[in-house]
Amino acid sequence: MKAFKAPLDAFYRATLNLDFAAGLPLLARMPQGLADRINRLRAKAALRAGLEWRSLAVGSPFVRARSLQGLAMIAGPEAAECLVKQRFAVAAQEELDAARIIKAPRAGFALRFQGQSARADGNSRGMIWLGCHVDALFVGVQALGLAGLAELLMSSNTVEHPQVPPAVKRHFQRKYAALSLALGPNGAVLHKETHLRTMAKRLAAGAGLIVVGDIPAPNQ
Repeated sequence: MKAFKAPLDAFYRATLNLDFAAGLPLLARMPQGLADRINRLRAKAALRAGLEWRSLAVGSPFVRARSLQGLAMIAGPEAAECLVKQRFAVAAQEELDAARIIKAPRAGFALRFQGQSARADGNSRGMIWLGCHVDALFVGVQALGLAGLAELLMSSNTVEHPQVPPAVKRHFQRKYAALSLALGPNGAVLHKETHLRTMAKRLAAGAGLIVVGDIPAPNQ
């Protein structure tokens, strides 16, 4: 896999910094329909350039290339192209969702949950809400917090990598702060690398914990 050439790497970093520092906050203030249309163009541009903050952290179009390679083995080359387009579209929408949550972390909306009877089993320990890191993930986190069904979100400190552009780091810091507010007075977003013991104690005391995953469990 070829690395980004130095001038291109510098250009991509500047572009991504501008996108996260100014572009996403601007989209979050626009009418939803217009913002979503512009965001779809943003996703297409990112796909074409292989522009993704995780790729910049390793210095090559890692995300696009590895996604194409892995999906081609499972679904074939043509389907892989389509699925990678969807991957970049979903990632762009997730980033915009996060920008909207940063703008209004406790904005109300109508909610209806199924399966809440699982909470009424006489067990005083907290529930673990397990999901996939895909689609409208952070809207779901916000909804669980506003409904009083979860107080904690497990996160990762991957974004603290020194090669991640500064504006991307700030976006994540603001997103985690906003989600902590959405999760209520005792809400918190905690890194798995440093706060597993704290999460275990909070679970034992009755707090709900949201865990989302990107990859299958070992040996699965």
